[in-house]
Amino acid sequence: MLKFVTIVLIIMSVCACAAIREHSGEYIGVSYRDAVTANGKPDSEHSFIFRQSDRLHEYQGNLYETLKDQDSIKLIEVWWEAENETTIIWFKILEDRLTAVDSLRYGKYVSI
Repeated sequence: MLKFVTIVLIIMSVCACAAIREHSGEYIGVSYRDAVTANGKPDSEHSFIFRQSDRLHEYQGNLYETLKDQDSIKLIEVWWEAENETTIIWFKILEDRLTAVDSLRYGKYVSI
């Protein structure tokens, strides 16, 4: 029984490590056009007004820190879903172009 529990705990630890969401910042400052060139046509996108007082989904939580000194900002959330991972990039208008302010990448075993 102890071996079984040990194996289950090891498997859970490995799965948890593989399931980490990564706010890599790799796309910060990238234009919408360059993100599409790198990732292909988005699978979905929608816009919303970000407010510090709003409750966001857990996967959007890093926006509170990224935009900590800003409020009532129009953001466009763009998703790319590949076979093994999903990439989400948040854009806002800066100097007349859509520019990435944050990004999230996670593996296929993460549920959000």
